[in-house]
Amino acid sequence: MRRISAAFTDPQKARNALEHLGSNPQMKINIRKLSVTDPRLHQQDVGFAILYGVLIGTIVGLLVGFVGFFSVGGSLGNLLLISTILGMVNGAVIGSVVDAGTKRSLAHQIDMLRKNGALLIDVQAEDVFAETEAYQQFTRNQGVILQSK
Repeated sequence: MRRISAAFTDPQKARNALEHLGSNPQMKINIRKLSVTDPRLHQQDVGFAILYGVLIGTIVGLLVGFVGFFSVGGSLGNLLLISTILGMVNGAVIGSVVDAGTKRSLAHQIDMLRKNGALLIDVQAEDVFAETEAYQQFTRNQGVILQSK
């Protein structure tokens, strides 16, 4: 079962999204006010920037190692090892900074939505197509996607 949640500050736009989604029998829709007890972040969102940072840093480290070998010479194995490790560390640091910034801005956005009395529409779909339809309706009607798993 796939799940996607979005918050709407404008009741008319929430109603428009629900009109399009209500006709789909593969969706289970739950509507409520965004409350303090709702989780700020879903665990799936945690750490992806760090993972991508490490992967990109590793690739860049390998490229730097090859460039260093072809321009300076020396032992290819040692250059690749050192540059790859430095690239991984650098990518992890950059990824953690990006991840922290993203989480902070998302937490601030959710707090602002709570203060404005936003409606939370939670859709549970049985297949990817229904989830995609819900995502499109939420973005088309200017909903803020809070959770997708």
